[in-house]
Amino acid sequence: MTLAVRRVIALTFILAFLIIAPLTVAYGRGFRLNLQTFAIEQTGVIALYGPNMDLTVFLDNASPKNTRFPMTLRGIMPGKHTVTLRAPGYQDAVLTVQVLPGQNTFLNNVQLVRVNPWVTVRTAIPSTAVLSPLGSIVAWLDGNTIELVTSQGTTRTSAVPDARTIHWSSDPALLLVQEDHGKAIATVSSDAVVHQTATPPIAPDSQTVHQLATLANIPFDQFQKVPKQDGWLLTNSGNAYLLLPDGTTRVVSRWVTPILGAFLVGNDMFVSARDSGLTVRSITNTIATEYAQPNIRQAGAGATSGVVSVLIPDGNLLTWLQAQIF
Repeated sequence: MTLAVRRVIALTFILAFLIIAPLTVAYGRGFRLNLQTFAIEQTGVIALYGPNMDLTVFLDNASPKNTRFPMTLRGIMPGKHTVTLRAPGYQDAVLTVQVLPGQNTFLNNVQLVRVNPWVTVRTAIPSTAVLSPLGSIVAWLDGNTIELVTSQGTTRTSAVPDARTIHWSSDPALLLVQEDHGKAIATVSSDAVVHQTATPPIAPDSQTVHQLATLANIPFDQFQKVPKQDGWLLTNSGNAYLLLPDGTTRVVSRWVTPILGAFLVGNDMFVSARDSGLTVRSITNTIATEYAQPNIRQAGAGATSGVVSVLIPDGNLLTWLQAQIF
């Protein structure tokens, strides 16, 4: 090999290094060729967090990818993208994401909702029954005793003299017993123990919420603590508000027809119940899912269970249904 050839080879290696090394560094920092604009742009990352489940994810029109939460999508060109999440037995979750160059975009508390959530818990319930705010107990007066029914079984209280009506107190675990003139004469805990007291306890956070809502000029009928947001979901017959500890608020949803109630489900979703069915909506985006169920009379839900309970008429009696939202 002549000296000239060796010099050419050495120069070729040097040039290759000078070209490849910067490209490698740029690639590692997320720079890619945008095939639409033919410009070099820095890409971003989409990170999604949700429940532990198997998923198929679609990014725009790209090929599907089988994965699980949490998931990270890298090398995404800046701009607006559509992420579709799919799982058997669940409705597709379609998320619109704005990706910025060199930045991570986080989607937290992503929930997929079921295609058909309804199951029957119990039939032949007296029409005077009342459903607990958490949707876990149905209770009714039977003479001067009270029957409490859960999905696990039935318990009965000891006799409560002069009991005429029952309803759930501001503490969702206590049933308030009243006599003819509406005077409270006892409370009943969820384990069917009767407490001979006329003063139900004040719900946790009640004073704080009332003070903040008054300052923010928000009328509300009920409230629930919002996990991971350190705030409260306030609802009335026409609106749902997110109230933060500093007194700032925003409207989460509005409805034209009055609702039976609104319930926080999970960390990010709330359910509004009407006589025609349920609407499941995310607090942080506009995704909404409708579940038809005619003639709902009462509704209740637990924040962590993902289950909404309803009572519907069945002739002169009631049937207890549950919707497993996620």
